Amino acid sequence: IYENFMNENSKKISIFDLDGTLTKSDTYLPYLVGFLKRNPKRWLKASILPFAAAMFYLKIHDNQWLKTIFLKVILGGETKDNILAWNKIFLDKLFTEGLREDIVTILKKRQNAGDIILLSTASLDIYVPDIQNWFSINHLICTNTLWQDDCLTGELDGNNCYGLEKLARVKSYMRKHNISGEISVYSDHASDWPIMNYADKAYAVYPTKRMRIIALDNNIEIIEK
Repeated sequence: IYENFMNENSKKISIFDLDGTLTKSDTYLPYLVGFLKRNPKRWLKASILPFAAAMFYLKIHDNQWLKTIFLKVILGGETKDNILAWNKIFLDKLFTEGLREDIVTILKKRQNAGDIILLSTASLDIYVPDIQNWFSINHLICTNTLWQDDCLTGELDGNNCYGLEKLARVKSYMRKHNISGEISVYSDHASDWPIMNYADKAYAVYPTKRMRIIALDNNIEIIEK
């Protein structure tokens, strides 16, 4: 699959964030909450989640810790069949109602222009590969999860693909697959500033408040209706 993307001609590379960039909002929390609503047996265990969120916002624990707690409480121990069934319901709605069509149009234009497209997101490999396939994107970097005997353990396999970790993983991936060229990054969130600052071009897509400040301070083009 990577033979078409060798760097002999040094092609252009377009890196897209997912949540808030290609989609109208976050996908991770709606994915978990939607599953929780359909599985009342999980509700009692989920009562600890507001306290976990409070500890994160008080900076007692980091983003990776919070993500793992939510994953373990809501999906830990679930079978692959149950998760695949929920994926279909969740993604059917996402593809129908949850995409930023103008940014999807930009993605398609970059594909048609021959860019190497890389989807790089902190969201999980439980469902992101289905989104990758739906967009016909060849390259994916996301947060990975651990499985045991076809059941999700609730633990992450490696670090959360977020902030500096995302930049490190993108650079490593490109070296491994011999990808080089002019890099453009599209993201809505300030956590992606490391990779946006590394890129040749950066676009702030429907930016969050903090990302908008960064964009204005650094003359980054803002894309929004």
